[in-house]
Amino acid sequence: MQPFKTLKKDKKCEIRETYQIPQNEKILFVSTEENERVVITENKLIWDDPELDTIYRIPWAKIKKVYYKDEYYIVQTLDNAENAIPTSSFWGISLDMEYIPASCNRVASILTDVANCVNKIGATL
Repeated sequence: MQPFKTLKKDKKCEIRETYQIPQNEKILFVSTEENERVVITENKLIWDDPELDTIYRIPWAKIKKVYYKDEYYIVQTLDNAENAIPTSSFWGISLDMEYIPASCNRVASILTDVANCVNKIGATL
């Protein structure tokens, strides 16, 4: 993962266009994988699945929890639906971080914490 602000302007434009992210939505982090990309915005967790030719866009407010299982991050929504993100999308195919479960569990915990913060803010409005 890398901060979005460090990318070159043409790459930023390409990501906004590919993932249909409006200019007024702040993009925080982007994974380095080109064809299995994860994009973290202030409002959504976005990733693509090239095998299914699908882009997932799940608002943080709809995420119940994220957990690590068998080299995937499982994103569970409030309606208990689940979608899987390969760990390689976060870490890169050449990096064997998926074999270090403690790191993967920590990332899942951080993503869950983000979703919980958004849900608490929404509940108090």
